Amino acid sequence: MRAILKGAAPESFEKWKGMANPDWAPNFSVLPNPEKRDLHASLLSEQGFTCCYCGRSVDLDESHIEHFRPQHRFPALELDYNNMFASCQRARPAGTPIICGHHKGEAFDEENFLSPLLDGVDMRFSYALDGRVQARPADIPAQTMIAALALNSGFLVARRRMALAAVFDPQFIASATRGELGELSASFRRRDTDGKLTSFYHAIARFAEDLPQ
Repeated sequence: MRAILKGAAPESFEKWKGMANPDWAPNFSVLPNPEKRDLHASLLSEQGFTCCYCGRSVDLDESHIEHFRPQHRFPALELDYNNMFASCQRARPAGTPIICGHHKGEAFDEENFLSPLLDGVDMRFSYALDGRVQARPADIPAQTMIAALALNSGFLVARRRMALAAVFDPQFIASATRGELGELSASFRRRDTDGKLTSFYHAIARFAEDLPQ
């Protein structure tokens, strides 16, 4: 799981919400285009075009608007920009593993669910070279999120393993200095010139930060 810094909601979305009157109340189910597309694009942009949960690269066609607190259970928050993110899997073709926002579905636990907005939330997770995400046994919320989002599904584990293997070989792991690992971590936390983050950037950064020296 990764941390997200929210920006301002798109102007078109806020203007549409501002059209509320005694005879009409806006709700997510009737959000039209281009307002919905602008909202989706804004969420992707602030997330560096990566999924809010697993961190893999996504775009408009490969993601959906996710409500952290499910809109049907928390109707007062269905149009709250701070409750919305871009999660992977816009559609779910037959045979495709269900992960992240779609796997979480309508589930929510106020005590044991971790928001991507929580300061330092990514530091509560670590990653192994085999691609698995881990949390301390005593950190029940982090363990809960791994299960709720299916972050250790074979689909995600295989892709994280490939991302980590592309950066960390045994020779580098054995010889890298603390300074080199710090620079590596910082480089993967930076966006490119198009504002995009590398797929699974947070897993790579966290692995570098956790390597002993």
